[in-house]
Amino acid sequence: MNKHHLFIGLFVAATTLLSACGNKTESMTNPTTIQPAENKMVVLPANMTLAQAVIHPPRSQEGFGTLEQQTIGAFNGLHALLRKQGLTLGNVMSVRAVLAPNTEGIVDYDSYLGAYKKFFGTKKLPTTPLHSINAIQSFPVNGQLIMLEANIAMPAKSKPQKEEQ
Repeated sequence: MNKHHLFIGLFVAATTLLSACGNKTESMTNPTTIQPAENKMVVLPANMTLAQAVIHPPRSQEGFGTLEQQTIGAFNGLHALLRKQGLTLGNVMSVRAVLAPNTEGIVDYDSYLGAYKKFFGTKKLPTTPLHSINAIQSFPVNGQLIMLEANIAMPAKSKPQKEEQ
């Protein structure tokens, strides 16, 4: 078989496959029934910058406490840190919670979410930041069940302008 016949054979096979793919079947989803996802982009104003905070729960002599107690303590710590900067929880753009299992080996998402909802999505602060939850096997500190990472919108520091000479 020469090269010319081989190319013609490949062309015919490819054309047949492409024409078969072009035929619509009844089993395909009707594209008009699929609703597009709502996509948003948050753009910080020119006078704002993004900062990041990592918050660990407070520990007492009795230890860290339950995941709910640790979550409330961590968000209170974040709130205190923001107040020192003249900011509020409303400046929080996103929160990533890293959770570890309790002594029974269970990651208690419900307790975390219950405590989270005391800070965000409330009457006082109806908005909620972008929020993700990750689970890990354990933290290096025995008894710690949570760590928060927060991205915060804060006023950009203005650069001193050079005097004209």
